[in-house]
Amino acid sequence: MHPSDERKVLEQLLKEIDSPGNASSGWSDLPAWISIAVITASCFHFFGRPSLPHALLMAGFFLAGLVYAQVRLRRKSARNWPTLRPFLDRARVEARLREILLTGH
Repeated sequence: MHPSDERKVLEQLLKEIDSPGNASSGWSDLPAWISIAVITASCFHFFGRPSLPHALLMAGFFLAGLVYAQVRLRRKSARNWPTLRPFLDRARVEARLREILLTGH
């Protein structure tokens, strides 16, 4: 890993150690799934045959899926954080970060 990337990861890790994110319930995903299903059904009802709008629609839903996956990943990470936190040594993280900063990366 490049030192500048490692520095960013370590800085973010220290922020998480200081103030961990809040885990959220899986029920908050239900409205998103229902919304996606309704929007998809509506669009295919109005744009019955394959055309440019279909291609744009699929591209839009692809991007929406990427955003949704990122949100789910963050929620799952926040939920697992209390399990991982006791295994992190803050002093070692800070020492490595100082080492990276002293070398000028």
